[in-house]
Amino acid sequence: MDLQNAYAVTIAFNERESETVHMITQDGHEPTESEIRSLVAPYVRQVYHESGEFEIEDITNVQKSVDKLLSFSHSNPHATSPAEQSSGELRSKLMERIQAAEAEAARGSGSSDILFESRVQAAYSSILESVPDADKDRAEAILKERGYDPDPTPYEPDEGECGLTGIEIDCCPCGRHP
Repeated sequence: MDLQNAYAVTIAFNERESETVHMITQDGHEPTESEIRSLVAPYVRQVYHESGEFEIEDITNVQKSVDKLLSFSHSNPHATSPAEQSSGELRSKLMERIQAAEAEAARGSGSSDILFESRVQAAYSSILESVPDADKDRAEAILKERGYDPDPTPYEPDEGECGLTGIEIDCCPCGRHP
């Protein structure tokens, strides 16, 4: 799936409540404030409050975010090697990469646990692929402690649910629905 035209927009309703919504643009340009307000305000009115008021906190290109997420395993300067002296060193280096990958997976996932899970599982797999063969078994055990599933079941949306986010199509902010 090409995500170059997809954007995650974090909006805040007040000091304690915020959400990330997803938008698709036709030509890949970053959505303007006016475009965001016209598309998101009806959703905010329906789900949160009648005024439809919100502040735009962040706009992130989803493809760039995914590329950054995957780069944690491919270009990480802390990559492990067979020369690692102890299991503790391996765990420490992996945990640093895992936590960074989890934070990046959460960014742009909004209130969708389905989207977060698919992104974090892809990151875990990518991290495991980058580990030297000598450390793979230990690394896989560490990743499994964090929730890694080596054979994840693809999400099957119910009638009326978005296949990307798992949110009801009428309320889904991904921008892929009429």
